[in-house]
Amino acid sequence: MVVQTIDGEYQALDNRTLQKLFIGDTHRYKNEFEFIRQLHMEDEKLYKMKQKEQDEFIRACQRDIAPILRGRKSVTAKVQNG
Repeated sequence: MVVQTIDGEYQALDNRTLQKLFIGDTHRYKNEFEFIRQLHMEDEKLYKMKQKEQDEFIRACQRDIAPILRGRKSVTAKVQNG
């Protein structure tokens, strides 16, 4: 694995590169099925984290808009048949 900068020069190894190498190392798994299962588990964990983040964003929006909507009366429009 070659790690390069945008200019094409070699870049020093950092934690991001080492994490990618560690995740891609299939020798620490019993077989390829175990590796794929682990990838699915990591995807599921990431999905749940993103879902939680989105839920919290919606709750924050509701909290922010609640004072504006308090005390407002709804308007009902009548449709005339003509």
